[in-house]
Amino acid sequence: VTHMPLIHAIASSALSRINDLRTQSLADLAWACSQHSEVDFGAASLLGDRLKEAVDLLSSALPASLEPQAWLGYERTVRQLQVLNLRPAATRQFLDTMGVGRAPGEFSSRAVRCIRSLAGEGARPVIPGVGRGVVDTTRVFAYAEYSIAPIGGPGPAMDGCLSRESGLHGSTMAQLASLGESIAPWLRAFSLPNSSHVDRARCAEFQVLVELCRLFVTEATMPKPQPSVVGVLLVFTTTSPCLSCLGVIRQFQLLFPEVLLEVSDPSQQGA
Repeated sequence: VTHMPLIHAIASSALSRINDLRTQSLADLAWACSQHSEVDFGAASLLGDRLKEAVDLLSSALPASLEPQAWLGYERTVRQLQVLNLRPAATRQFLDTMGVGRAPGEFSSRAVRCIRSLAGEGARPVIPGVGRGVVDTTRVFAYAEYSIAPIGGPGPAMDGCLSRESGLHGSTMAQLASLGESIAPWLRAFSLPNSSHVDRARCAEFQVLVELCRLFVTEATMPKPQPSVVGVLLVFTTTSPCLSCLGVIRQFQLLFPEVLLEVSDPSQQGA
């Protein structure tokens, strides 16, 4: 049961010192307010405006190349802001600035059905209900569908789907051990503020995009744009991607500029 007087008290207290709130606190509070229609709209709007300033700063720090040195600025900005996850609404704003489209609702529904089947019968639900005000990060999944046709380059046309779970679930130890070997330095994950113990190369989104790189590029080369790989990639995540994975999504964009990339989350399920 939601204790609305407490929610209002927290929101009022936060607004009185909004300029002192760190980005992660802004993101968490803005998300929490969005889950409760009873919260004053003006408060939610003010939090959203302040959070957008951080989104704009992060967007301006995103590199336009795959050069490792270029990515140090983005990582530095993330650490300066002390942010791990922007939560759904601000993450969507960030993806919009990157030119990442919104995957269709029917795709999101297929992804949810697939992930629920992977979680096993009787398992605790891994897809949070929209509007419940709960973020479950104990089990995080990513699901992707792709249709690719190499134009003027090596490799066959292909289409399919795959899914991964963050951490050890759904991946063998050999697969995880190879993340830093077979594809590096194609995709670069990095540790986030206040969670340096978490290996972001084990994030579900990172695992999915690494596997897709293996599928799309049959010859080992140094990381460079692959304009001969043409197609569509749809990605679904059970929680909004962390700032490391958002950077990896950007790297994937730069690697495969002719692949249309669209991303969705549980709030975008079809009817």
